[in-house]
Amino acid sequence: MNTKNHLNQKEGTTEIDLSELIRSLGQQWKLIAGIMAAVFSLAVVYVIVANPVYQAKSVLRVAELRDLDRLNLLDLYSLDREVALQQIGNELESYSTRLDFFRENPELFKALESPIRSLEQSFDVFNEDAFTVTRSAQQQKDGQQRSRYVEIVMEYSGGLNGPVILNNLVSYVHAQEQERVKSDVSALADNRIERLERQLNTALVGYQAAVEMEVAQLREQDILKQNELEDELNALRLELKNQRLNRLEKLNEAIYIATELGIKNPTTLASLSQEQQQRINANVIRAEINAQNKDPLYFMGTRALLAEKEILSLRESDDFMEPRIAQIYKELELLKNNRRVEMLLARDNEKLFLESNSQIRSDIARLQELKSDLGNLRLVRLDQVAVEPVAPVRPKRLLILLLSLVLGGILGVSVALGRSLLRQR
Repeated sequence: MNTKNHLNQKEGTTEIDLSELIRSLGQQWKLIAGIMAAVFSLAVVYVIVANPVYQAKSVLRVAELRDLDRLNLLDLYSLDREVALQQIGNELESYSTRLDFFRENPELFKALESPIRSLEQSFDVFNEDAFTVTRSAQQQKDGQQRSRYVEIVMEYSGGLNGPVILNNLVSYVHAQEQERVKSDVSALADNRIERLERQLNTALVGYQAAVEMEVAQLREQDILKQNELEDELNALRLELKNQRLNRLEKLNEAIYIATELGIKNPTTLASLSQEQQQRINANVIRAEINAQNKDPLYFMGTRALLAEKEILSLRESDDFMEPRIAQIYKELELLKNNRRVEMLLARDNEKLFLESNSQIRSDIARLQELKSDLGNLRLVRLDQVAVEPVAPVRPKRLLILLLSLVLGGILGVSVALGRSLLRQR
């Protein structure tokens, strides 16, 4: 029973104290309002004095198919559009790339100059929080992540031209990556051109060897043909000489017979005198005549036979007796100049006669054209350029003022409650 009374007394005391506290807060409204006003005033001062922070944003997307199609035409250098965007994003995140850009464009960062810091130190502090790179990746069927766009955000304070810096940075990174790709393509193209030129030189050496072999074969054929013709000529001359010697022997025999028969002038068998026929065995004569298709040689008479013998003895050449000898002379004269050999040896630009020359030179021309036609290479598509912001992103003035009122009220109530509790004790 005593315990219950004690609890009731305590509960009653609590209710009285809470009412007193509320009444006390009402009595101290001026204190609470003063604290709220003080906090709000501090917030107003901060909003006025705080250096505004602005934000510039640029968005890059994958390039069009036609932008990289020419680069992938010759199967020399393959670059996927998503890979190109990913490389640009990596370079935008690279501290060394940003520092190189800063060093090459110091006029854009004059606002960062400080008497207690070097420009590099100032840029290092600025770079820690200024840039934010965001990527959007899309899951592909092969399980790989492919970048679809890259967003770079730059926060800056007054004195810096953020949009110009960001746009120049994006252009700088794209130009650097473009030069890297061009350098790789140029190196690969030079290596391919060198290989094609070595292939062309190898083919040229083979062609020269083939020409030398053909010239040697033609000359060998000419020499062989010439030797064969000269052998044939010598054989024909020997044959004609033997025929002439045989003719002389026949003439000697015929002269002897004609002398014995007393035949000086050409005659026939019917015109022979009876006396001569009686001295000559008729059977022998008839047998000789019947064995030949024409009159015997001695019927020409000694005068004709001796004249022919004298001519044959004085003859120095029998070449006119055989038409084939004239033909041999003609062929030998033609063999003195082989026009095919002269044309082969007179070729100045032997590469023009290579079978693979046209294809190799066409490939070299395409590679050289590709090297010189990469000036318009575009690795990414600039979807959004950085523009001058309308308002700063920090400080958020309205939010700060509202929070100052809330915090001022909480602080004022807390102070008033503390005073009330101290008074009751």
